[in-house]
Amino acid sequence: MTLAAYDENTLSERLNQLLSPSDPIRSEEHLKGRERSLSEIRRNLKMTGRHVFIFGDRGVGKTSLAQTAAISFHPSVNSPICVACGSGETFETVMGAVAKRVYAEFKGRNAEIKVGIKLPFISATLKTSIENGEQPEITTLNDAVDALSYASACHGDTPVVVVDEFDRLENMDEKTKFAELIKQLSDQEVDIKLIFCGIGDSMLDLLGAHYSTGRAITPIQLQRLDDASLWQIVESSAEGLGLGVDRETVLRIALLSDGFPYFVHLVCEQMYWAAFEDEKPVATITPEHFGKGVDNAVRHAMSLLKETYDKATKKYNDDYEEVLWALVDRPTLSRQKTEIFTNSYRPLMRIRHHRDALTDKQFNARLNNLKSDRHGKILKGTGAGWYELRENMLRGYIKIRARSAGIELGIDHHNAKANSRDRITPISVTRT
Repeated sequence: MTLAAYDENTLSERLNQLLSPSDPIRSEEHLKGRERSLSEIRRNLKMTGRHVFIFGDRGVGKTSLAQTAAISFHPSVNSPICVACGSGETFETVMGAVAKRVYAEFKGRNAEIKVGIKLPFISATLKTSIENGEQPEITTLNDAVDALSYASACHGDTPVVVVDEFDRLENMDEKTKFAELIKQLSDQEVDIKLIFCGIGDSMLDLLGAHYSTGRAITPIQLQRLDDASLWQIVESSAEGLGLGVDRETVLRIALLSDGFPYFVHLVCEQMYWAAFEDEKPVATITPEHFGKGVDNAVRHAMSLLKETYDKATKKYNDDYEEVLWALVDRPTLSRQKTEIFTNSYRPLMRIRHHRDALTDKQFNARLNNLKSDRHGKILKGTGAGWYELRENMLRGYIKIRARSAGIELGIDHHNAKANSRDRITPISVTRT
């Protein structure tokens, strides 16, 4: 099969099955590189009184992992419950929404509460609001425990709830209430499973130092995807379309993504559309399709990434882009300014010989400016002379912006450590 077998509608449907740049993955088949984490979550959810907290950088696939795990564990009659925390949410409003949705899922099956079932104690007000399909007004920790206990007991099975975007709760006191809830749900053996997701470097940052909760919740930290898993996404999606894709293109897409699956899905989607629009029948992806896919990915990337990048770089001086490009030229998140200047910026500017290179002093000033409000605080300092991006997901966006300008970052570093079959041939650099 080639792309000639598809029209616009059927190709859209197939791409939705193979790639997920816009929404979370919900099937094990397409969740590449997270098999061990998925297995660990399943094992922990099977343990009485155990819950899970998934944390890591934005864009590494926390929600995809959480929803896939929830679907595989949740009773098959309905989908698991998913709620998202917002900046104005509180512990009480989130738990009220959870209780309402757990009970609504039970009622959606047209099930009846069995006569004689032992329901937990709950106030008449909470019970009435839940049964009327209203969001119960929860004012205390005990209210939350009672409401979840009642909804869970009515449910009859073990419902799984994903509480996403936990980091958006602004008040640490509100987060601490969730830690206390987890302990109480475990102590009182409430038959419900919670999977939390949040952006952060540690569970301590997100839940606080509530040590008694430790036995009831398992932390799952997601790192950026490894190269082999990124390759799988490209190769399996091409195979799903009946297309060939050469090894070099696979490596280039993985290198661009910098470990963030979002960019692999996005570049692949746009690359396949470029192949679809080719006037000639396409059976194999070409470098031209890849290049057009990257250009289109720049336009279709998350608007927040574009706005952050533009605020940092579109200033009176037009040399900030190259400073950012140099920063992400190596896979390490935090880099020292002298090393960036010597090993990445200077070689980059030798390629861009039509541009005036900054001096060491000017380069250092640009790095410091990128930490300021005027440049959106895109960088942060991690020690004397050390810098990294405030939002690591920007690494992939910076790389596709550079590639769209004809610069492929990280190739020399990749080739230095790769064996011969994984070496990438440098492309002709576009002169801008």
